[in-house]
Amino acid sequence: MIYKNEDFEQYNLVQWLELHWYKFTAIPNSTYSKSWKQKRKNYDMWLRPWMSDLIIILKRKNVLFLEMKKKKWPRWWNNWSVISENQKKWMEEINECKNVQYIVCFWYKDAITKIQLLENA
Repeated sequence: MIYKNEDFEQYNLVQWLELHWYKFTAIPNSTYSKSWKQKRKNYDMWLRPWMSDLIIILKRKNVLFLEMKKKKWPRWWNNWSVISENQKKWMEEINECKNVQYIVCFWYKDAITKIQLLENA
């Protein structure tokens, strides 16, 4: 299996979401800049690196926070990208809420499968 980058995976997932009429939004965490002024503005505007990549309203009216991760290289065992400690804390807090879930997926097919499972739960 060829592992593409996170943008490729999220792009394919978004295409699927659109095709199936989901309501969702992406969080602009990928707007990386070397500019300290821009970094400060992002921080002041409450853009936080531990927020999920996508927020999706499921058809059964639950909210899904979905974080896309990529596999790190080289392709040896146990080196999947990991979520940060801040993301773990955020995930735990969100998962304690009713009708809300935060999940991590490594490719778009994994995300689609998990969304379908949540819709049928």
